[in-house]
Amino acid sequence: MGKHGKYVVALILLMVLGSLQPQESHTQEKHGEENASLAASGRGPFQLETIVVTGAAIDDEKQEIESRELRVHNLVDFAEILSDELVEVSMIRKGGYGNEISARGFGQENFKVLLDGGILEGACGSRKDPHLSHINMLTVQKLTLQQGPFDVTKMGALGGYVDVITRKPEPGFDGEILGKFGSYGFYSGGIVISGGSDKIQGLFGYNYSESDQYEDGSGDPLWKVREGQPASYNNEARDAESFQKHDIWGKLQFTPSENHTILLEHTYGKADNILSPRASFDMEEELTNLTKASWEIRNLGNLSEKLTFSFYRNEVDHYPSQGYRTVAVPKNNKVESVITGGGIQNVTETDFATLTYGIDVYHRDWWGGRIQQPDRCNN
Repeated sequence: MGKHGKYVVALILLMVLGSLQPQESHTQEKHGEENASLAASGRGPFQLETIVVTGAAIDDEKQEIESRELRVHNLVDFAEILSDELVEVSMIRKGGYGNEISARGFGQENFKVLLDGGILEGACGSRKDPHLSHINMLTVQKLTLQQGPFDVTKMGALGGYVDVITRKPEPGFDGEILGKFGSYGFYSGGIVISGGSDKIQGLFGYNYSESDQYEDGSGDPLWKVREGQPASYNNEARDAESFQKHDIWGKLQFTPSENHTILLEHTYGKADNILSPRASFDMEEELTNLTKASWEIRNLGNLSEKLTFSFYRNEVDHYPSQGYRTVAVPKNNKVESVITGGGIQNVTETDFATLTYGIDVYHRDWWGGRIQQPDRCNN
């Protein structure tokens, strides 16, 4: 590059730099004018002060379903109702009756079912009779769902529990008749009567329910689920009902004084020929005996707002059978489950908290045997 070329390049650089300086100055002046205009109009930059939002805490540890909500469901058992009402609960369908639940993936031994605080379990080793299948809907006042193993006042489990609170007798007179009809021959009808004086109250109830075999979306009935598998259903099962069930219960309550309440209660249930296509056995018969006695004492003094003694015995006799199955030699089983338990619980009110403490124990006996003999279903 010659001498004249260097002068030309230097001249061009000077012209570029000179053109930039006025633009920068003009931009600064423009921003200054805008800020002044915003400040004058009251729309200038401002700083937020600390904001404190207050409100009552929401206790979502326990969820409850009242009896009125339970009765509006035209469903067969509690497993279906809970899975409809609570998003955390899923149903495991096992047949026309006696379905099981899980909460957030926890089920079986990791999720307990309590009956007025006492442990309830089925008898079948393959869980064809889950806990909730032994409780009739008309006996229930409300259901309480507790998630997680954090409530130490109940028999805990990793996934939580459902505590079924049953109805108690009351003075005066009260009655209820409930009837339900549904698809595939489903019918359920029952009656509850409660009443008494201030000293003695009683409650009595009865319910009967039955259903034919329902069909899935493809139009296949229950018996067809086992087609092509071992222990498939025979021709007699094609016309069989899905289940039949009787429940009867009674309670007697004594109130000798305003501080004492003694409650005696018993529930008996009998189910026949419950089809369970998921397994190789159906339930020919199932017997339930639930017994409980409790004594509640109130206002004993500063150290006891309420003292409760309780004892219960829950027995389930389970008779699986292959009378409706295509097998060389039909088998009949007999299984028994007996849970005996009790507890003492005291509640103390203080200025800073309500203290609940006590002790509870339970023991479970389980026995099962298998025999090979002619079918008992039609004998």
